[in-house]
Amino acid sequence: MLEARFASLIDEQIDVAIRVGHLPDSSYVARRLGDMQWLVCAGPAYLERCGLPQTPQDLQDHNCIHYQNNTHAMDTWPFRRGDKEYRVKVNGSLVVDDASALVSAAEEGMGICARAAVKRLTLFCKRGIFAGSLYTLCGFARGISRVGACCGRRNYGGW
Repeated sequence: MLEARFASLIDEQIDVAIRVGHLPDSSYVARRLGDMQWLVCAGPAYLERCGLPQTPQDLQDHNCIHYQNNTHAMDTWPFRRGDKEYRVKVNGSLVVDDASALVSAAEEGMGICARAAVKRLTLFCKRGIFAGSLYTLCGFARGISRVGACCGRRNYGGW
């Protein structure tokens, strides 16, 4: 099952889930699989109309498209400056619950989005970046999210 939501592993009898970021429920057992960086992207039409943010803090004055499901909103984006991580709360006129819709909206000039970088570019963003319909805001050193496999304690077999 592939879903972009935070399922209750025990209630829904799911043996293992791959989770990105903070593990919200301490009744789960997790094993770290790796780290994932993030890209901040926008379409050229948006950048022409609204200008290029110069710092991550400038995102607070821009229309940022973010992901939200029934239990979690990804409206606080992590960034790095040197060895320190800090967070910027973003807002905007569009909230989506689908990664492809997030990137499509950015390509259409509706705002700025953040997507996970897998091997430097996400599959969703790669098409737009190479076609010129999506630009990465390269000056922004995005934070890193942990990727882990987790299960409920009842399923834990001593990884």
